Amino acid sequence: MTRTGKQSAALRADFLRHELQEAAPRATGVEGYMEHDAAVYRTLLESTRAIPWKIDWASMEFAYIGPQIEALLGWAPSSWNSVQDWAARMHPEDRDKVVEFCVAQSKAGTDHEADYRALTSRGEYVWLRDVVHVVRDERGEVSALVGFMFDISERKKVEEKLAALQLELEALSFKDGLTSVGNRREFDAVLQREWSAAQRHGSPLSPALARLRGVGKMPLCSLTSHHPGPMP
Repeated sequence: MTRTGKQSAALRADFLRHELQEAAPRATGVEGYMEHDAAVYRTLLESTRAIPWKIDWASMEFAYIGPQIEALLGWAPSSWNSVQDWAARMHPEDRDKVVEFCVAQSKAGTDHEADYRALTSRGEYVWLRDVVHVVRDERGEVSALVGFMFDISERKKVEEKLAALQLELEALSFKDGLTSVGNRREFDAVLQREWSAAQRHGSPLSPALARLRGVGKMPLCSLTSHHPGPMP
């Protein structure tokens, strides 16, 4: 190496040392900012009513679950170790369907949602909605699942009330408003039901219904060409 080469090498070494010295405080500042930013982000997540969580796909273990889970269900975050804990605390009527759906969607790399009843430590059930995002690695393989649990119990109560009101309105639509006696709509519905039953079983139409329709008590083979249809 020539003298000029040695000098150039020394200058480059001095320059690199200077850059490293200058970069060190900047790096520390960035890391500090990132740590601060992550702390703020985590505080925001844990102050919401939504419950954040993360599952490692390879181990099927919880990497994280928000502390809000204990306030909602009564189970400490430390008790959520794997997906087995998640499935075990699900209503038996929901478990198989929800687990199979979530596993299939996750394997396919598809974001999804699922509603189910979760068991509380008090032995009661709370309706939850899980919103799931599938995380992939650089090779496109599933590496983790992240998401939020939402308490939708109140929404479910409203839906149940609306369904009950719908049934009540449906029942009222078959009754006369003044006498509460079955109206024409109910008669048509009963007639259609009886006609279908007669066709299935090869039996005559009920005599009372047949007389009301003016067809008399005839064998089914004679009635098949006289479908009652709508009342005139």
